Amino acid sequence: MVSLQESVESQLARGRGYFTKSNSLAETQQTPEAFQAAIARLKKKGSVVSPRRGFFLILRPEDRALGAPDPARWIDPLMSYLKVDYRISLLRAAAVHGSTH
Repeated sequence: MVSLQESVESQLARGRGYFTKSNSLAETQQTPEAFQAAIARLKKKGSVVSPRRGFFLILRPEDRALGAPDPARWIDPLMSYLKVDYRISLLRAAAVHGSTH
């Protein structure tokens, strides 16, 4: 059985800065109560934040001072998790693709 901390570290190793409760429960095989206790410990340490119930962001050391990672890294996964169609602004899209205003 994998601990939640190990699961979070493996997500970062795969280049993902987020995870969902359902995926994490399946990977760790924890009870929902044990998961909640583990999440509370990680939140207290400043390792994770939750912008939406069931969706968690993993805070890298450089993100901990700000309290959240750059929104460009997690908005798309959050919107996919919520099954919401969305659009980003043209300036933000241009910045992602290397252009400047």
